[in-house]
Amino acid sequence: MSRPTLFRVCALGAGLIFGGVLSAQASGLDDARAAIERGDLNQAAGLLAPVTQANSTDAEAFSLLSRLRLKQHKIGEAVDCAQKAADLAPTNARYFAELGLVLELQIDEVEFMQKAVVSNRVRKAYLKAIELNPRDIPTYCALVRFYSTTPPVLGGNLTKAQEMAMRVQQLDRFVGEIQLGSVADQNSDYDVALEHFETAAKMNKKSAVALSSCGEMLAKLGEKKKAKSRFEAALKIDPNLEAARKGLDDLNAPSPE
Repeated sequence: MSRPTLFRVCALGAGLIFGGVLSAQASGLDDARAAIERGDLNQAAGLLAPVTQANSTDAEAFSLLSRLRLKQHKIGEAVDCAQKAADLAPTNARYFAELGLVLELQIDEVEFMQKAVVSNRVRKAYLKAIELNPRDIPTYCALVRFYSTTPPVLGGNLTKAQEMAMRVQQLDRFVGEIQLGSVADQNSDYDVALEHFETAAKMNKKSAVALSSCGEMLAKLGEKKKAKSRFEAALKIDPNLEAARKGLDDLNAPSPE
């Protein structure tokens, strides 16, 4: 019997033996995921408790528990659960991306002397995620954010942020233009940032984010009338876009005496 055929026979046998258990467990995780999404945290905790014991090997269960702990504002526990998921499934890019995200949130929670250690873990988690999935645009964007907004002493690096933004541009030009604009903004190159955001706005005329970003740069450049026009256009597309609403409110606020 060939190895592929033997594998299929063994898998079928395992399915017949464990199918009921696996199906019930998968259903339980789906129910827990739904409970988290609707904000029923107590139900989610009850559903996840049996499958996240110390000897559990279900990476997805720990991933969900990490999300639950995040909702409960228990950042340290969220990090531990995300790390457990990544350890259990070391070839799954999503778990490393999730680990990077919760670690990034933990930076503000720890003492100053620990911030550099946590920041290094953030960087490594995100880099591992894109190593496993080189087309993972959200994680490239997370790296752009990390490198461009983190202080240099903690690993911030605008050159690396630019490199990551250019990788995004190769995968998705529109998103890449937004990321390149964000990096230029962090570097106080508002003219350059505006060019990128305007390019993005032309590529997607229904993007409220691109229009609002143009408004922010125009405001920083002192072009208040043009900025107001962009903010208003963004709010017509998305009336709930907080950045555009704040930008417009700031422009309409009376000047300090």
